[in-house]
Amino acid sequence: MFLTQLKRVAEEFERYDIDEAIAALAVTNMVKAGFMEREIEVPEYIANLSRHLDKYITVKARDELERKAKKVDLQLQGLRSRDEVRQDLLAEQKRLKDALAK
Repeated sequence: MFLTQLKRVAEEFERYDIDEAIAALAVTNMVKAGFMEREIEVPEYIANLSRHLDKYITVKARDELERKAKKVDLQLQGLRSRDEVRQDLLAEQKRLKDALAK
């Protein structure tokens, strides 16, 4: 029964948010450790699920960091002075005109 649920997790974990994925990884790793502790070969689907969940969580965590970094960048943009914005626009304008002149 319980292993059937783990197999279902393997099919649908990509729909999980990071909290659910971390919980699923913890359970999967406990089951995996149970096999290893008794020196029983870990079923391939459990080993694969553990690896895939770990990669999925890593990607989701990175996505969250990138989202937060973008938010901070936007907030910092809002704090720039008019002169700073003007200088950037003038530099961009020059770069575009130079590119068009080629």
